[in-house]
Amino acid sequence: MGKVEIKLNSEGVRSLLRSDEICEMCENYAEQLAKAADGKYTTDAIVGKNRGQARVETADYQTYRKNSSDNLLLKAISKVRGDT
Repeated sequence: MGKVEIKLNSEGVRSLLRSDEICEMCENYAEQLAKAADGKYTTDAIVGKNRGQARVETADYQTYRKNSSDNLLLKAISKVRGDT
């Protein structure tokens, strides 16, 4: 079998990672995390220097304290991904 060489189009990959569709996917994932975690969270998505990004933040002090002690957002990642 012959050796296969794949060369990526750097500009194409960069434009894909910075596209509106990727930002929308990131924002949807962040919203799922916020729903799966117990408490009040805010989400937003931005296009960074290299790619689309999303953020989940606590919206009040009680949620901040609860997340700090129980790692609710980390546990929510497992729920959303379907890990056991």
